[in-house]
Amino acid sequence: TYTVTVSVTLAPVVNLPSDTIVCEGRSVLLDATNPDATYLWSDGSTTGQLAISDSGMYVVTVNNGYCAVSDTFLLGVISSNDINFVETAVVCGDNNETILLDAGTGISFYWSPNGDTTSTIIVSEPGIYDVVVTHASGCTKSDTITVAELCRETIFIPGAFTPNNDGKNDLFYADGSNILNYK
Repeated sequence: TYTVTVSVTLAPVVNLPSDTIVCEGRSVLLDATNPDATYLWSDGSTTGQLAISDSGMYVVTVNNGYCAVSDTFLLGVISSNDINFVETAVVCGDNNETILLDAGTGISFYWSPNGDTTSTIIVSEPGIYDVVVTHASGCTKSDTITVAELCRETIFIPGAFTPNNDGKNDLFYADGSNILNYK
């Protein structure tokens, strides 16, 4: 008579999700967690979970000490065009100045605080302007620009005056805008 004890160890279960496409800036959490197992991901990580946000193929091998199982996941990342605002955005309402803000390309736009839905807006008031751009893929990008008020000073000093009380040029004075004081 000969007695043999046989142990059966089940292979780890690894079910990474179906291949996925995400918008730029989003991540996917891959979970290959199994009890009493070790992990080796294609990027060298050795944890049961891996958060990823870059396009590429990810492979995990899960080993429970007796059996090793691998699974593969493919991530595609859709990038959206960046919004490139001008570096310096200034207006002067006193001079009826405006600036054109351009959100670039996309299929829909939403500007706040004014609620415009065009790719460009003309701004005549200082303030903080936000835009959300939706692209054909459904991905969105947003950006903020601060429009400052910068009014250049102007001054007018007449070359002559006629103090004859006829109501025209009777007073000699300097006139201007955006001047705090002068002597």
